[in-house]
Amino acid sequence: VNLISEDMAAAFTQLFSGFTGFEGSLGEPCQAIWANTQGYQKNIDRLRNSPVMRGPAEFRPMVFRRDGTRASFPKPTQGIRKPKMNTSTRSSVAAAAAGADQLR
Repeated sequence: VNLISEDMAAAFTQLFSGFTGFEGSLGEPCQAIWANTQGYQKNIDRLRNSPVMRGPAEFRPMVFRRDGTRASFPKPTQGIRKPKMNTSTRSSVAAAAAGADQLR
């Protein structure tokens, strides 16, 4: 989550650290931590050409307007390579997808 101010980020971190109330969750507490990449444009630049954008739609990054409505993620500026998946990654993705189907 990319928040628009340090105060908002601090409040978000305090609210969501340890939170377990997501419907359909496995009971694991949420961990809210600072990311290595900070800022909207830097995150867009890092993700728009990333293989993660070729994965299942429900696992792709999302962009929201300030009013909370979802916006289109900016289009890639180059071809996106296919994600590299080893056997354990394939199993994890399949398990996550199955869990997401149960939430619908």
